[in-house]
Amino acid sequence: MEAERNHLLETALKRGNIIHFVNEDLQLVTADDLKTIKHYLEFAKYGHSRLPIGLPLSDTTRDYFDKWSESLAQ
Repeated sequence: MEAERNHLLETALKRGNIIHFVNEDLQLVTADDLKTIKHYLEFAKYGHSRLPIGLPLSDTTRDYFDKWSESLAQ
């Protein structure tokens, strides 16, 4: 499954296709994007955390987590 996924991502990149991901406002446009996506996928193998510990958050995700944290504090 991982090999097929990597082939799909690499083929899309080579063909100049853009893939938009729901999580973290990711887009596959450049080779650096592919590195970031593969990093996220490696991280996902080690557990299912609500917070992507050690990974940068998008502004949108940070806003959601801030709202969630505030609601828990009440």
